[in-house]
Amino acid sequence: MASAAVAVTAGVAVSVVYMHSRYLSKKQEKKKYSRKVENVEKIAQTEHLPSHLKHQLLKEQRRQEKLPDLVRKSPMYDNIPMLDPKGTLLANISRKKADWYVRKQLATWTTNNVCIQLCFTPKAHSSKGHEKYIKSNICVACGSDERFMRHYVVPYAYRTEFPERYKTHLSHDVVILCPDCHLHCEHETQLRMKELDNARPEQYKNVSFVDKNLYQVRSAALALLRWKEKLPPAKIEEYSELVKGHLNVTSVSDDELSKEELQQSIDVEYRIPNPQHVGGSEWVVRSLENDDAKITQFIREWRQFFVDAVQPRFLPEGWSVDAPVTSNVQD
Repeated sequence: MASAAVAVTAGVAVSVVYMHSRYLSKKQEKKKYSRKVENVEKIAQTEHLPSHLKHQLLKEQRRQEKLPDLVRKSPMYDNIPMLDPKGTLLANISRKKADWYVRKQLATWTTNNVCIQLCFTPKAHSSKGHEKYIKSNICVACGSDERFMRHYVVPYAYRTEFPERYKTHLSHDVVILCPDCHLHCEHETQLRMKELDNARPEQYKNVSFVDKNLYQVRSAALALLRWKEKLPPAKIEEYSELVKGHLNVTSVSDDELSKEELQQSIDVEYRIPNPQHVGGSEWVVRSLENDDAKITQFIREWRQFFVDAVQPRFLPEGWSVDAPVTSNVQD
């Protein structure tokens, strides 16, 4: 058993150490971003540019400023081999997950601490082998290894609404994109999500409705409190009567409307919650009716959309549009 573990370890130790070493030289990353931001600022200050182009450049400037906080600070794939008790490779997992297995005494580190070996025989494991491949920490679209972001092929808003069997033990649809490729993909993704959301019936779309009468009361009270001296007498009388009617005040003089009464009218809740409201992503997943065939088709359509939108050239070995959408791994 030990010899089998060593054999697997020897095959991956060098590549794992190499990939981790690539990230030791990233301390100058923020300086690179700063230089890019300065360049964008100079372009944005060009007087002859149309306003809409300046607006786009300023948006890019803000995006570049945020990138140091958005990109990953460490490799996404640690590629820690996980072996069963017989020494057979089950999957390559993250360091965090490996530490969890060891902390729960479900696995132990091998002699050189490069892979873990389970202390139990799993009930089942993935039969397709995608989890066994070593994954490179590069953008799957352009191959850049300088900086990258986690990208969900099936939008996270939908993924969170899926039944558990479509989320656990399945990293197939989580890939790496560099910021530029991520921006392009997210733009296309949002357009498609909007198309899907447009099919949502109107009665589900509004979070709330406006009570026109209460809104008029609020507006009138606000005008009386802030701009009464600028209002014509007829408007003051009209607004006062409206507020009095709401407060059930029977006196004739509008002077009896105190600041507290006006503020009470301003604070009135004029938005009525829509009991039928359903969020866009929730409605889309609901429309799949928890049907395995429909969910499978939905996921594979998003995979194909990702391929068409990004034209990825560096997908992990074993990645496929038709790969399983659930995992039969059971701890």
